[in-house]
Amino acid sequence: PPKSGCSVANVEFRLPCDYALKSIMNGEVPSLGQSREDQIKRWREGGLTLVLSVNPDTQTYAAQLALQHAPAEESRFKLGAAIVSVQVGTGRIITMAQNKIFDDTGTGDPIATSAVNLTADSAHGASKGFQPGSTYKPYVLLAFLNAGHGLNETFNASIREVPMAKFQDSCNGPNGGRPYKFRNDANESGLYTVTRGTAGSVNSVFVQMAMEVDQCDIAKLAASIGVHRADGARDGSDLATRPTCSIGGCENNIAPLTQAAAYAAIANHGVYCEPIIVDDILDASGESLGGQESKCGQSLVTPAVADTAAYAMQSVMSGTAAASDPRDGTPYMGKTGTTDAAVHTWMVGSSPQVATAVWVGNIEGEQNLRRIYVNGAQAAVLRHRIFKPYAQRLDTYFPGGAFAQPDPALLRGVQVNVPDVLGLTPEQAKSAIELANLYFEDGGEMDSDLPVGTVVATDPAAGSQVPKGSGVRVFRSNGQAAMIPDVVSPNQNYNQAKNDLESAGFTNVTQVCEEAEPGDPPGSMDKVIAQNPAAGSVVNKGIQVTLTVRKPSCP
Repeated sequence: PPKSGCSVANVEFRLPCDYALKSIMNGEVPSLGQSREDQIKRWREGGLTLVLSVNPDTQTYAAQLALQHAPAEESRFKLGAAIVSVQVGTGRIITMAQNKIFDDTGTGDPIATSAVNLTADSAHGASKGFQPGSTYKPYVLLAFLNAGHGLNETFNASIREVPMAKFQDSCNGPNGGRPYKFRNDANESGLYTVTRGTAGSVNSVFVQMAMEVDQCDIAKLAASIGVHRADGARDGSDLATRPTCSIGGCENNIAPLTQAAAYAAIANHGVYCEPIIVDDILDASGESLGGQESKCGQSLVTPAVADTAAYAMQSVMSGTAAASDPRDGTPYMGKTGTTDAAVHTWMVGSSPQVATAVWVGNIEGEQNLRRIYVNGAQAAVLRHRIFKPYAQRLDTYFPGGAFAQPDPALLRGVQVNVPDVLGLTPEQAKSAIELANLYFEDGGEMDSDLPVGTVVATDPAAGSQVPKGSGVRVFRSNGQAAMIPDVVSPNQNYNQAKNDLESAGFTNVTQVCEEAEPGDPPGSMDKVIAQNPAAGSVVNKGIQVTLTVRKPSCP
């Protein structure tokens, strides 16, 4: 039997062992030599001890969780699970585990073992990656914010179809053909701010956000934080840019490690660090040759954009990712993802210290994870069953911290003025409001002396500055109001004043007595000295009008 190679290591450490070996074979460990050939030659000379960045405890625990919740022996379908964590600010791989036991000898159990590293891309583990679903949406969010838009901008989630021509794409456009139709997972409708749409992972919101930016920019920003297809170009230059990519539904299959490193860059103010796993290498005499140094640099994502995106993604932890929130005092931001027919499910999240990607899905095939149960649990929720306890264990080693505050300008985003639509018909008002990139909302009727149906008020009021896409409630006249006449200044008695009010349509008139005081002029007796509501008020004609009459004495 073999005595060397990663397949003879302890089961839980075989995967990071193989990743480290592939890093050397790819020429990614400069401490062994300048070129790939030099590194491979030095490795084959032997006598080297590699010190890896993985945390032994979280690595062991992650392997246990993967096997517990996604049994390697599952035979009804090819169930896979992967857990991988990257340290924010360094790129060091802290954990790399999966449910299938790594075995590249060719003699392992065909169901329970695999020579494929499900956490890594093709160059580091032979995996072709997995469709990301909604975990791709943060890259749309980054491009949206980078274009100057804001989290308080609003979209109508009731929209389910948009013209393909509305999607700008300077890489692969223009787009054409039939309208792009989509659905919301929970059938959400109505107005959603970007933050609320992110928390609920509302497809309609993100499709419309994508329409506001160049699809090419989405791909370029994603590539700048390491996002690439698992079997594609390492620089992300071949990322697809079709509209369906905006909600993770295209051919951009991504490795969990790639997702973790990208989210770590968001948590790190847009500074991306390439994943590394070799902390140090010792030669046969115990002398240190050094490991992989962190390769970090500012991406196309500015600190303001990254920090504001992280702010929005924190809301996910009380939304679709609530079941994954460790609630242990360490803040998290993240994103869930479920692909069409629930073939793949994701939970990618990051604390200020470590980013983690958990994938549970079909290694091959298309079993709907919402329609099958594993050990009594719906397979679609296994990602949460894994992420939460794992994050709690991880946070004992990397606790606390805080995310940066969002940029106030990127909260507000594009501001527009509410148009003045008073006196218009509702149809005219709707056109004017939509022309201003706002949404018309029917506020119903209100008391007014204007003709029935005429617009009498808006909320917010005309001239207000509000985020683009905000709802404007429009109120219509019911024709039941009138202006109250002045019945005090004419120095009238009660009956005269009552007649004037009734002539104006106010029939509910009462009086109250105010007893005269010494020195009051005799001519003020039995005259109306006050009225409520005040003269000039526009009120419903059925309201009670109270007149105060001065008399020598009151009952």
